[in-house]
Amino acid sequence: MHALVTTAAPSTNPTHTHTPPFRSYLHLVGCFQVSKVAIQALAASGFVRRLEDLSLAGCVRLHEAAFINLAHNLGCLRNLNLAGCTEAVTDKMVEAVGKHCPLLEHIDLTECEGVGAHGVKSLVVHCRRMISMDFTGCNRLNDVAMLPFADATFKPGIETLVLVGCPGIGDTGLSWICDGVFDSLVLLNIKGTRCTTSALRSCLDRFRYSKMRKNNTFMGLYPERRWKDRVIINEYGTIYRSAAKLQAAYRARVGRRLAQEAKEKFYRNWVATHLQAMWRSKQARAFYELLRWEKARKDEAQMVLAGFAKIIAAMEILQGLREEAYLALANKCAIVVQAVYRGRCGRRRVARILDNLRIQRILEDRCARLLQRVYRGHVGKLRFKQMLKEHREWLAKCIKSASKLQRVWRGKQARRRVAAHRYAIEHRAELEQYSATLLQNRFRLYRCKNIIARAQAEKARAAVAALYVQTAWRARCARMELDIRKQVRQQELEEKAAIALQCLFRCHKARAIVQELKDARDDYARRLDEAAYMVQRAYRGYQARLKVLALRENMDDLQRKMIELENWAAIRIQSGYRGFGGRKLYKIAMDEHKRAWKEMYDQEEMRPFYYNQVTGEIRWRKPQALLDLMRRPLCTNCEFYEAAVECQHCCEFYCNQCWDQVHCGGKRRNHKFRSLFDFYNSRVDYGDDEFPSKWPTEIEQDDMIGWQLRVGEDHEREPAAIQGVWQRFDDEEAGRNFFYNTLTNEGMYDKPPEWSQLEAAEEAKAVAEEEAEKAAEASSAWGGAVGNVAATIEPGYDAGYDEAGYEHSHYPAIDGSDTGWSLFSHPMRTLPTPYQLTYASLLLRSQRRVRSLGVDESVGRKFGSTLLLQQV
Repeated sequence: MHALVTTAAPSTNPTHTHTPPFRSYLHLVGCFQVSKVAIQALAASGFVRRLEDLSLAGCVRLHEAAFINLAHNLGCLRNLNLAGCTEAVTDKMVEAVGKHCPLLEHIDLTECEGVGAHGVKSLVVHCRRMISMDFTGCNRLNDVAMLPFADATFKPGIETLVLVGCPGIGDTGLSWICDGVFDSLVLLNIKGTRCTTSALRSCLDRFRYSKMRKNNTFMGLYPERRWKDRVIINEYGTIYRSAAKLQAAYRARVGRRLAQEAKEKFYRNWVATHLQAMWRSKQARAFYELLRWEKARKDEAQMVLAGFAKIIAAMEILQGLREEAYLALANKCAIVVQAVYRGRCGRRRVARILDNLRIQRILEDRCARLLQRVYRGHVGKLRFKQMLKEHREWLAKCIKSASKLQRVWRGKQARRRVAAHRYAIEHRAELEQYSATLLQNRFRLYRCKNIIARAQAEKARAAVAALYVQTAWRARCARMELDIRKQVRQQELEEKAAIALQCLFRCHKARAIVQELKDARDDYARRLDEAAYMVQRAYRGYQARLKVLALRENMDDLQRKMIELENWAAIRIQSGYRGFGGRKLYKIAMDEHKRAWKEMYDQEEMRPFYYNQVTGEIRWRKPQALLDLMRRPLCTNCEFYEAAVECQHCCEFYCNQCWDQVHCGGKRRNHKFRSLFDFYNSRVDYGDDEFPSKWPTEIEQDDMIGWQLRVGEDHEREPAAIQGVWQRFDDEEAGRNFFYNTLTNEGMYDKPPEWSQLEAAEEAKAVAEEEAEKAAEASSAWGGAVGNVAATIEPGYDAGYDEAGYEHSHYPAIDGSDTGWSLFSHPMRTLPTPYQLTYASLLLRSQRRVRSLGVDESVGRKFGSTLLLQQV
């Protein structure tokens, strides 16, 4: 039996995506005594809610109801191993796992004979993250059980499906599997089923990363070498093509948008230029008229002001003379009262000047108003006369045009009526003539028939009175014909008179109606013209205002767009310049990094080696950095394109085109060659001239950027650790670990599940051995084992029961003396036998941690119990 419960730290490997190491797992492999009580206790604990890996392989006493209850708490489970549980695993148990474990990725149901179609359907429908499924030895599976795979939606997709020893599965089930998971499945083992080789071969084309393999232990699809790398390469190609299409569509859209913007910009500039020219010409004409009018007003005002200035100057001269005479008389007559008189005269003079100035301003204002009113009235009269003259001319033209149109229209209508009347008269005469002719013919035919009938009937007796009858009949016919002619003549005369009267009446009535219509139409046309003139004037003003507003908005929008365009252009230029500078600096840095390698020569090995001057690394094979610095040879044949292939027999380099032309036939098609560059267009170092070359993705080199570490029998790398058939290498440049399988030659950077299981097993084994050694030493110093359950506790412990039924474990001190206090107290009597060893190991670990803290007995007991429960 093998039982292991542990909690591991999460992985720090950034490349680990598909099979990360499980943080908490429980392995009870081979524990055949695990039954209902153990499963119920496990389901009741809180540990299972965080459990990610559960292995119950070989537990043949599993209880169905207890396991279903346990499955309700396994929400984080990702790996489940029930191999070898035979009939203990049923469909209901598998259905519960499928419904309550949506994160399940790996499940192993080897030799679980109770699993059927319902369990498989539950796993396929609910566990969308499934990666591998193993149904080896499940005899109840048939084609119907494989039907859910046809509609499966696994994300990212199932990779491994093992159906070994399932005789109920045939070609139908295989077709359903291929229809549903062909895009992700890479390993399919159908050994021991009813599937035929032809059916498998027909489905092989749908699996791009698998090949058909059939031997004694395997039949089905086996993954190609490095199939994960091929998946990455194909995904990259798909993404690259999609990006190219998106870029092309985006560039075309941007081009069309730029063309449309350029066209709109051109039309906007053209319209703006023309509108500006029209607006400027209109403004110039208006400004010119305004300048003329202002100049005329200024000239008239200058003339009036000059006249008034002359009058004022004359009045001032006259007043001055009068004042001089008055002052002379005053000097002679009133010398005594000169001071008083002068003061009084001064005050009077000031008052007079002020009155004169006020009167002068009033007169100037009145004159100016009078001149302005006269001038405005004169200009208004001139404008009114001009507008009246233009309006009369326009009315005369309209009346003349209307008279001409009426005369033409009346003549046309009269000719049309005459032609219609003439056509009616001619047609009527023809119709009357045709009717008369037809009546005469019918009447004559009828008359002839009567005459013939009477002649035949009365031939014998009419011979005597023939003359009399003929005479009477002829007279009668003549009278009748005369009456008919008179009636026809009278009727024709009456019809002609009626027609003449009707024509006269209709003409008179038509002339009256036409005159009324003419008057109404003229009145309507006049009112319509007036309304149209007003509407046009208002509409033109409205349109002009709208155009001005639109032009202003367009100008503001154009200025804003120009500012945005300048900012965008500046940003694009800056980003382009920065990108150019960044690429240049990156190229310089890469060249410096590649030139850090130096080629040297080893005298002992008699061969060159390569030394990195920065990191101090030494390699025998030429690094990829130096290979990238080598000059690429030109094609020997065309001497234009770069060479891609080297021929061993010709010792020449060829490009792909020349190689297809020169070596496509004849003896040269058997020449061995090698590719100069790998899949990533990097130079390949073949060492000792290997011909023919392998596929570039399989060339083993010491270093290839973006590729895996080169290990194996042909390389000198030593593994850092070995676990079974797996070896671990430390890739210092990549900063991660590389794992290599010596049996299958499979390599990966992701830690395989087997490695985690082997590490956990070795760690548990080492811990057990170390504890056993320490327990043995402690047992020899302590004096053996005492208690009722000594057989179930590891050596080195003193176990017993107190009065309350709790177990006391005493750990001896380093010097061999007893500690003297009880650390843990737990009811051990109810635990089943398979858990006692694990429980004792947990007691030992908890005891060590508590003793390292240096606490007293009571606190240590409580803390130890809590720590033990946390570990469980």
